Amino acid sequence: MTTYRNYAGRGTVTFRDGYAIPDAPFSVECKTNGRVEITITLQSMFTALEVSNRGTQPARLQGQVTTPPARLTISSITLSNAKGSSSGPSELRFLATGELRITSQGVRKSGVVTLRFGLINFLLAYSMHLRILNDTFTFDPLEDYQALRHRLSAGEPQLTTEVTILTPSSRISSYEYAMRDIVLLISFAMGTYVSIAYMDVLLDDIIVLSVIYNAKVLEYNDSVPVIDLRYGSGQLQVFLAESFQHYQALKKRLRLDLALEYCVLAKTASYLNLKFVTTFISLESLLTRLQNKFPKQESRHGRLLVNRIERTLFFFRRRNQRSIVLARLRRALQYYGLSDSCGVSVDSPPDGTPNYARIRNWLVHGGTFPKSVNALRATYSLLDIYQRLLLVVLSYKGEYIDCSVQPFVNRLVS
Repeated sequence: MTTYRNYAGRGTVTFRDGYAIPDAPFSVECKTNGRVEITITLQSMFTALEVSNRGTQPARLQGQVTTPPARLTISSITLSNAKGSSSGPSELRFLATGELRITSQGVRKSGVVTLRFGLINFLLAYSMHLRILNDTFTFDPLEDYQALRHRLSAGEPQLTTEVTILTPSSRISSYEYAMRDIVLLISFAMGTYVSIAYMDVLLDDIIVLSVIYNAKVLEYNDSVPVIDLRYGSGQLQVFLAESFQHYQALKKRLRLDLALEYCVLAKTASYLNLKFVTTFISLESLLTRLQNKFPKQESRHGRLLVNRIERTLFFFRRRNQRSIVLARLRRALQYYGLSDSCGVSVDSPPDGTPNYARIRNWLVHGGTFPKSVNALRATYSLLDIYQRLLLVVLSYKGEYIDCSVQPFVNRLVS
Protein backbone atom coordinates (compact mmCIF):
# COMPACT_ATOMS: atom_id res chain seq x y z
CA MET A 1 0.00 0.00 0.00
CA THR A 2 1.31 3.48 -0.92
CA THR A 3 2.75 5.66 1.85
CA TYR A 4 2.08 9.37 1.28
CA ARG A 5 3.53 10.87 4.51
CA ASN A 6 6.32 9.89 6.93
CA TYR A 7 7.20 11.37 10.31
CA ALA A 8 9.96 10.49 12.81
CA GLY A 9 10.93 11.79 16.23
CA ARG A 10 10.78 11.04 19.96
CA GLY A 11 7.77 10.98 22.26
CA THR A 12 5.86 9.45 25.14
CA VAL A 13 3.26 6.70 24.87
CA THR A 14 0.74 6.82 27.73
CA PHE A 15 -1.77 4.00 28.31
CA ARG A 16 -5.20 4.39 29.83
CA ASP A 17 -4.12 2.77 33.12
CA GLY A 18 -1.30 5.34 33.52
CA TYR A 19 1.63 3.20 32.34
CA ALA A 20 3.96 5.25 30.13
CA ILE A 21 6.94 4.76 27.83
CA PRO A 22 8.89 8.06 28.02
CA ASP A 23 11.20 9.56 25.39
CA ALA A 24 10.89 6.67 22.93
CA PRO A 25 11.96 6.99 19.27
CA PHE A 26 9.01 6.60 16.88
CA SER A 27 8.27 6.58 13.18
CA VAL A 28 4.86 7.17 11.58
CA GLU A 29 3.69 6.06 8.13
CA CYS A 30 0.43 7.36 6.62
CA LYS A 31 -0.95 5.03 3.94
CA THR A 32 -3.56 5.44 1.22
CA ASN A 33 -5.68 2.59 2.63
CA GLY A 34 -6.46 4.87 5.60
CA ARG A 35 -4.07 3.19 8.03
CA VAL A 36 -1.63 5.22 10.12
CA GLU A 37 1.09 2.88 11.40
CA ILE A 38 3.36 3.80 14.30
CA THR A 39 6.59 1.97 15.16
CA ILE A 40 8.19 2.44 18.60
CA THR A 41 11.76 1.18 19.10
CA LEU A 42 12.75 0.05 22.62
CA GLN A 43 16.05 -1.04 24.11
CA SER A 44 14.40 -3.08 26.89
CA MET A 45 12.60 -6.34 26.14
CA PHE A 46 10.83 -6.07 29.49
CA THR A 47 9.12 -2.84 28.41
CA ALA A 48 7.87 -4.64 25.32
CA LEU A 49 6.46 -7.41 27.54
CA GLU A 50 4.74 -4.82 29.77
CA VAL A 51 3.04 -3.33 26.72
CA SER A 52 2.10 -6.76 25.33
CA ASN A 53 0.39 -7.63 28.61
CA ARG A 54 -1.91 -4.63 28.09
CA GLY A 55 -3.26 -6.14 24.88
CA THR A 56 -5.47 -3.73 22.96
CA GLN A 57 -5.74 -1.15 25.74
CA PRO A 58 -5.87 2.28 24.03
CA ALA A 59 -2.98 4.71 24.46
CA ARG A 60 -1.97 8.14 23.17
CA LEU A 61 1.28 9.38 21.65
CA GLN A 62 2.73 12.85 22.21
CA GLY A 63 6.15 13.94 21.00
CA GLN A 64 8.34 16.06 18.76
CA VAL A 65 8.91 15.48 15.06
CA THR A 66 12.52 15.95 14.00
CA THR A 67 12.14 17.29 10.44
CA PRO A 68 10.57 19.79 10.18
CA PRO A 69 10.45 20.61 13.91
CA ALA A 70 6.85 20.25 15.08
CA ARG A 71 4.70 18.80 17.83
CA LEU A 72 2.93 15.50 17.10
CA THR A 73 -0.17 14.20 18.89
CA ILE A 74 -2.21 11.08 18.18
CA SER A 75 -5.26 10.94 20.43
CA SER A 76 -5.69 7.15 20.32
CA ILE A 77 -3.44 4.26 19.23
CA THR A 78 -3.82 0.49 19.65
CA LEU A 79 -1.09 -2.17 19.73
CA SER A 80 -1.05 -4.36 16.61
CA ASN A 81 2.24 -6.27 17.03
CA ALA A 82 5.10 -6.59 19.51
CA LYS A 83 8.52 -8.09 18.80
CA GLY A 84 10.85 -8.52 21.76
CA SER A 85 14.55 -9.34 21.60
CA SER A 86 17.00 -10.19 24.38
CA SER A 87 20.02 -9.35 22.22
CA GLY A 88 18.87 -6.19 20.47
CA PRO A 89 16.19 -3.50 20.24
CA SER A 90 12.55 -4.49 20.66
CA GLU A 91 9.85 -3.15 18.40
CA LEU A 92 6.21 -2.20 19.05
CA ARG A 93 3.77 -1.56 16.21
CA PHE A 94 0.60 0.46 16.76
CA LEU A 95 -2.33 1.53 14.59
CA ALA A 96 -3.85 4.99 15.01
CA THR A 97 -7.54 4.90 15.91
CA GLY A 98 -7.77 8.67 16.33
CA GLU A 99 -6.62 11.79 14.48
CA LEU A 100 -2.94 12.61 14.05
CA ARG A 101 -2.11 16.31 14.44
CA ILE A 102 1.21 17.96 13.52
CA THR A 103 1.53 21.54 14.83
CA SER A 104 4.53 23.71 14.03
CA GLN A 105 3.17 27.09 15.18
CA GLY A 106 -0.07 28.76 16.16
CA VAL A 107 -2.54 30.03 13.58
CA ARG A 108 -3.37 33.73 13.87
CA LYS A 109 -7.10 34.11 14.47
CA SER A 110 -7.33 37.17 12.23
CA GLY A 111 -5.09 35.87 9.45
CA VAL A 112 -5.91 34.47 6.00
CA VAL A 113 -4.79 30.88 5.48
CA THR A 114 -4.78 28.31 2.70
CA LEU A 115 -6.56 25.04 3.43
CA ARG A 116 -5.44 21.97 1.52
CA PHE A 117 -7.34 18.68 1.63
CA GLY A 118 -6.07 15.41 0.15
CA LEU A 119 -8.74 13.07 -1.27
CA ILE A 120 -8.49 9.33 -1.82
CA ASN A 121 -10.24 7.65 -4.80
CA PHE A 122 -11.64 10.85 -6.36
CA LEU A 123 -10.54 10.25 -9.96
CA LEU A 124 -10.62 13.58 -11.77
CA ALA A 125 -9.22 14.22 -15.25
CA TYR A 126 -9.26 18.03 -15.02
CA SER A 127 -9.10 20.94 -12.58
CA MET A 128 -12.48 21.90 -11.18
CA HIS A 129 -13.56 25.15 -9.48
CA LEU A 130 -16.55 25.04 -7.16
CA ARG A 131 -18.19 28.09 -5.57
CA ILE A 132 -19.60 27.14 -2.14
CA LEU A 133 -20.01 29.14 1.11
CA ASN A 134 -18.89 32.30 -0.73
CA ASP A 135 -15.45 30.83 -1.39
CA THR A 136 -13.86 28.94 -4.27
CA PHE A 137 -12.89 25.31 -3.79
CA THR A 138 -10.24 24.31 -6.38
CA PHE A 139 -9.89 20.58 -7.14
CA ASP A 140 -6.62 19.55 -8.84
CA PRO A 141 -5.60 15.99 -9.86
CA LEU A 142 -2.23 15.01 -8.36
CA GLU A 143 -1.10 12.73 -11.20
CA ASP A 144 -1.84 11.67 -14.74
CA TYR A 145 -5.43 10.46 -15.09
CA GLN A 146 -4.66 7.21 -16.93
CA ALA A 147 -1.87 6.19 -14.53
CA LEU A 148 -4.12 6.76 -11.51
CA ARG A 149 -7.02 4.92 -13.14
CA HIS A 150 -4.81 1.91 -13.85
CA ARG A 151 -3.65 1.68 -10.23
CA LEU A 152 -7.15 2.24 -8.85
CA SER A 153 -8.56 -0.48 -11.13
CA ALA A 154 -5.95 -2.86 -9.69
CA GLY A 155 -7.65 -2.48 -6.30
CA GLU A 156 -5.14 -0.18 -4.61
CA PRO A 157 -6.57 3.07 -3.12
CA GLN A 158 -4.70 6.16 -4.27
CA LEU A 159 -4.26 9.75 -3.16
CA THR A 160 -5.73 11.33 -6.29
CA THR A 161 -6.84 14.92 -5.74
CA GLU A 162 -6.05 18.01 -3.68
CA VAL A 163 -8.61 20.68 -2.80
CA THR A 164 -7.39 24.21 -2.07
CA ILE A 165 -9.35 27.01 -0.36
CA LEU A 166 -8.18 30.50 0.61
CA THR A 167 -10.12 31.59 3.69
CA PRO A 168 -9.93 33.46 7.03
CA SER A 169 -8.50 31.27 9.80
CA SER A 170 -11.71 31.70 11.82
CA ARG A 171 -13.54 29.49 9.26
CA ILE A 172 -11.18 26.50 9.34
CA SER A 173 -13.48 24.27 11.39
CA SER A 174 -16.59 25.16 9.35
CA TYR A 175 -14.80 24.30 6.10
CA GLU A 176 -13.50 21.08 7.63
CA TYR A 177 -17.12 20.00 8.21
CA ALA A 178 -18.18 21.34 4.80
CA MET A 179 -15.53 19.20 3.08
CA ARG A 180 -17.00 16.07 4.70
CA ASP A 181 -20.39 16.95 3.22
CA ILE A 182 -18.90 17.70 -0.19
CA VAL A 183 -16.96 14.44 -0.22
CA LEU A 184 -20.10 12.45 0.61
CA LEU A 185 -21.97 14.16 -2.25
CA ILE A 186 -19.03 13.36 -4.56
CA SER A 187 -19.11 9.73 -3.41
CA PHE A 188 -22.81 9.54 -4.26
CA ALA A 189 -22.25 11.20 -7.66
CA MET A 190 -19.36 8.85 -8.52
CA GLY A 191 -20.84 5.64 -7.12
CA THR A 192 -17.67 4.90 -5.17
CA TYR A 193 -16.44 5.84 -1.70
CA VAL A 194 -14.19 8.93 -1.59
CA SER A 195 -12.27 9.68 1.62
CA ILE A 196 -10.40 12.66 3.09
CA ALA A 197 -6.82 11.69 3.92
CA TYR A 198 -5.52 14.94 5.42
CA MET A 199 -5.98 18.66 5.93
CA ASP A 200 -3.05 21.09 5.81
CA VAL A 201 -3.26 24.68 7.03
CA LEU A 202 -0.71 26.93 5.32
CA LEU A 203 0.27 30.41 6.48
CA ASP A 204 2.52 32.32 4.05
CA ASP A 205 3.08 29.03 2.12
CA ILE A 206 4.35 27.27 5.26
CA ILE A 207 2.41 24.35 6.78
CA VAL A 208 1.55 25.31 10.36
CA LEU A 209 -0.95 22.51 11.03
CA SER A 210 -1.57 19.08 9.51
CA VAL A 211 -4.40 16.74 10.47
CA ILE A 212 -4.23 13.14 9.26
CA TYR A 213 -7.70 11.64 9.51
CA ASN A 214 -8.53 8.13 10.65
CA ALA A 215 -10.28 7.64 7.33
CA LYS A 216 -12.56 4.84 6.21
CA VAL A 217 -11.23 3.76 2.82
CA LEU A 218 -12.98 1.31 0.50
CA GLU A 219 -11.73 -0.17 -2.76
CA TYR A 220 -12.36 1.98 -5.83
CA ASN A 221 -15.55 0.97 -7.64
CA ASP A 222 -15.31 1.46 -11.41
CA SER A 223 -19.05 1.25 -12.10
CA VAL A 224 -21.56 3.60 -13.68
CA PRO A 225 -21.75 6.92 -11.79
CA VAL A 226 -24.92 8.82 -10.95
CA ILE A 227 -23.64 12.07 -12.52
CA ASP A 228 -21.72 12.31 -15.80
CA LEU A 229 -18.06 12.88 -14.84
CA ARG A 230 -16.62 13.14 -18.34
CA TYR A 231 -14.41 16.09 -19.18
CA GLY A 232 -16.42 19.01 -20.53
CA SER A 233 -19.82 17.82 -19.26
CA GLY A 234 -19.77 20.18 -16.26
CA GLN A 235 -22.48 18.09 -14.59
CA LEU A 236 -20.53 17.41 -11.39
CA GLN A 237 -20.03 21.13 -10.68
CA VAL A 238 -23.74 21.76 -11.36
CA PHE A 239 -24.78 18.91 -9.08
CA LEU A 240 -22.54 19.99 -6.18
CA ALA A 241 -23.52 23.67 -6.50
CA GLU A 242 -27.27 22.89 -6.61
CA SER A 243 -27.37 20.20 -3.94
CA PHE A 244 -24.92 21.36 -1.25
CA GLN A 245 -27.16 23.83 0.58
CA HIS A 246 -30.21 21.55 0.35
CA TYR A 247 -28.15 18.68 1.72
CA GLN A 248 -26.93 20.71 4.68
CA ALA A 249 -30.46 21.98 5.42
CA LEU A 250 -32.06 18.51 5.38
CA LYS A 251 -29.18 16.33 6.58
CA LYS A 252 -30.26 16.04 10.20
CA ARG A 253 -34.01 15.92 9.66
CA LEU A 254 -33.92 13.26 6.96
CA ARG A 255 -30.54 11.66 7.84
CA LEU A 256 -29.44 12.24 4.27
CA ASP A 257 -25.87 11.32 5.23
CA LEU A 258 -27.05 7.75 5.87
CA ALA A 259 -29.26 7.76 2.77
CA LEU A 260 -26.35 8.77 0.49
CA GLU A 261 -23.90 6.39 2.11
CA TYR A 262 -26.34 3.48 1.78
CA CYS A 263 -26.63 4.28 -1.92
CA VAL A 264 -22.84 4.19 -2.30
CA LEU A 265 -22.65 0.90 -0.39
CA ALA A 266 -25.34 -0.59 -2.63
CA LYS A 267 -23.42 0.41 -5.77
CA THR A 268 -20.12 -0.96 -4.44
CA ALA A 269 -21.57 -4.27 -3.21
CA SER A 270 -20.15 -7.30 -5.03
CA TYR A 271 -23.38 -9.31 -5.27
CA LEU A 272 -26.78 -8.40 -6.71
CA ASN A 273 -28.45 -9.82 -3.56
CA LEU A 274 -26.63 -7.26 -1.41
CA LYS A 275 -27.28 -4.43 -3.86
CA PHE A 276 -31.01 -5.12 -3.92
CA VAL A 277 -31.56 -5.62 -0.17
CA THR A 278 -29.43 -2.57 0.78
CA THR A 279 -31.32 -0.39 -1.73
CA PHE A 280 -34.75 -1.67 -0.67
CA ILE A 281 -34.19 -1.09 3.05
CA SER A 282 -32.59 2.33 2.43
CA LEU A 283 -35.43 3.44 0.18
CA GLU A 284 -38.17 2.40 2.61
CA SER A 285 -36.34 4.15 5.44
CA LEU A 286 -35.99 7.38 3.43
CA LEU A 287 -39.63 7.28 2.35
CA THR A 288 -40.77 6.94 5.96
CA ARG A 289 -38.74 9.99 6.98
CA LEU A 290 -40.00 11.93 3.96
CA GLN A 291 -43.63 11.31 4.93
CA ASN A 292 -43.05 12.63 8.44
CA LYS A 293 -40.48 15.41 8.10
CA PHE A 294 -40.20 16.91 4.64
CA PRO A 295 -40.72 20.71 4.71
CA LYS A 296 -42.96 22.78 2.44
CA GLN A 297 -41.55 23.16 -1.07
CA GLU A 298 -42.34 25.03 -4.26
CA SER A 299 -45.42 23.61 -5.97
CA ARG A 300 -43.62 22.11 -8.98
CA HIS A 301 -40.95 20.50 -6.87
CA GLY A 302 -43.67 19.26 -4.49
CA ARG A 303 -45.57 17.56 -7.32
CA LEU A 304 -42.39 15.88 -8.55
CA LEU A 305 -41.59 14.66 -5.06
CA VAL A 306 -45.11 13.36 -4.41
CA ASN A 307 -45.05 11.52 -7.72
CA ARG A 308 -41.76 9.82 -6.87
CA ILE A 309 -42.86 8.79 -3.36
CA GLU A 310 -46.33 7.57 -4.28
CA ARG A 311 -45.20 5.71 -7.35
CA THR A 312 -42.39 3.98 -5.47
CA LEU A 313 -44.52 3.03 -2.47
CA PHE A 314 -47.21 1.92 -4.91
CA PHE A 315 -44.82 -0.64 -6.37
CA PHE A 316 -43.71 -1.87 -2.96
CA ARG A 317 -47.01 -2.77 -1.37
CA ARG A 318 -49.30 -5.75 -1.70
CA ARG A 319 -52.52 -5.07 -3.56
CA ASN A 320 -54.75 -4.96 -0.46
CA GLN A 321 -52.47 -2.43 1.28
CA ARG A 322 -52.11 0.13 -1.50
CA SER A 323 -55.21 2.25 -0.91
CA ILE A 324 -54.49 2.51 2.84
CA VAL A 325 -50.85 3.43 2.29
CA LEU A 326 -51.61 6.05 -0.37
CA ALA A 327 -54.37 7.63 1.72
CA ARG A 328 -52.04 7.89 4.72
CA LEU A 329 -49.29 9.31 2.55
CA ARG A 330 -51.59 11.92 0.96
CA ARG A 331 -52.72 13.13 4.38
CA ALA A 332 -49.11 13.51 5.48
CA LEU A 333 -48.18 15.37 2.32
CA GLN A 334 -51.19 17.69 2.59
CA TYR A 335 -50.10 18.55 6.12
CA TYR A 336 -46.78 19.79 4.72
CA GLY A 337 -48.47 21.73 1.93
CA LEU A 338 -47.43 19.43 -0.93
CA SER A 339 -49.76 18.73 -3.83
CA ASP A 340 -51.45 15.32 -3.91
CA SER A 341 -52.79 15.63 -7.47
CA CYS A 342 -50.25 13.36 -9.16
CA GLY A 343 -52.80 11.06 -10.75
CA VAL A 344 -51.57 7.80 -9.18
CA SER A 345 -54.33 5.25 -8.77
CA VAL A 346 -54.46 2.05 -6.72
CA ASP A 347 -54.83 -0.17 -9.78
CA SER A 348 -52.23 -2.70 -10.86
CA PRO A 349 -48.79 -1.26 -11.68
CA PRO A 350 -47.65 -1.01 -15.32
CA ASP A 351 -46.74 -4.24 -17.09
CA GLY A 352 -43.21 -5.41 -16.41
CA THR A 353 -42.86 -3.61 -13.07
CA PRO A 354 -41.03 -5.92 -10.64
CA ASN A 355 -42.76 -6.78 -7.38
CA TYR A 356 -40.00 -5.40 -5.20
CA ALA A 357 -41.55 -6.46 -1.89
CA ARG A 358 -41.83 -10.07 -3.09
CA ILE A 359 -38.21 -10.06 -4.29
CA ARG A 360 -37.08 -8.60 -0.97
CA ASN A 361 -38.87 -11.41 0.94
CA TRP A 362 -37.28 -14.08 -1.26
CA LEU A 363 -33.80 -12.63 -0.71
CA VAL A 364 -34.15 -12.14 3.05
CA HIS A 365 -35.72 -15.54 3.76
CA GLY A 366 -34.39 -17.69 0.94
CA GLY A 367 -31.15 -15.99 -0.11
CA THR A 368 -31.93 -16.05 -3.86
CA PHE A 369 -33.98 -14.14 -6.41
CA PRO A 370 -37.23 -15.76 -7.60
CA LYS A 371 -36.63 -17.81 -10.76
CA SER A 372 -39.18 -15.76 -12.70
CA VAL A 373 -37.30 -12.47 -12.01
CA ASN A 374 -34.53 -10.91 -14.06
CA ALA A 375 -32.21 -10.17 -11.10
CA LEU A 376 -30.06 -7.62 -12.95
CA ARG A 377 -33.03 -5.64 -14.26
CA ALA A 378 -34.90 -5.68 -10.93
CA THR A 379 -31.83 -4.55 -8.95
CA TYR A 380 -30.86 -1.68 -11.20
CA SER A 381 -34.42 -0.47 -11.75
CA LEU A 382 -34.84 -0.26 -7.95
CA LEU A 383 -31.47 1.47 -7.62
CA ASP A 384 -32.52 3.96 -10.29
CA ILE A 385 -35.70 4.80 -8.34
CA TYR A 386 -33.64 5.38 -5.19
CA GLN A 387 -31.10 7.56 -6.99
CA ARG A 388 -33.81 9.70 -8.60
CA LEU A 389 -35.60 10.16 -5.29
CA LEU A 390 -32.35 11.32 -3.65
CA LEU A 391 -31.68 13.73 -6.52
CA VAL A 392 -35.19 15.18 -6.20
CA VAL A 393 -34.78 15.60 -2.42
CA LEU A 394 -31.45 17.38 -3.09
CA SER A 395 -33.30 19.73 -5.52
CA TYR A 396 -31.05 18.77 -8.43
CA LYS A 397 -32.76 19.48 -11.74
CA GLY A 398 -30.06 18.55 -14.23
CA GLU A 399 -29.10 15.33 -15.99
CA TYR A 400 -28.24 12.05 -14.31
CA ILE A 401 -27.26 8.61 -15.64
CA ASP A 402 -30.14 6.12 -15.76
CA CYS A 403 -28.66 2.76 -14.73
CA SER A 404 -31.91 0.82 -15.27
CA VAL A 405 -31.47 0.51 -19.05
CA GLN A 406 -28.75 -0.83 -21.32
CA PRO A 407 -26.86 1.03 -22.61
CA PHE A 408 -26.90 3.63 -19.84
CA VAL A 409 -28.38 6.96 -20.90
CA ASN A 410 -28.39 10.54 -19.59
CA ARG A 411 -31.85 11.78 -18.55
CA LEU A 412 -33.25 14.86 -16.85
CA VAL A 413 -34.29 14.13 -13.27
CA SER A 414 -37.67 15.76 -13.83
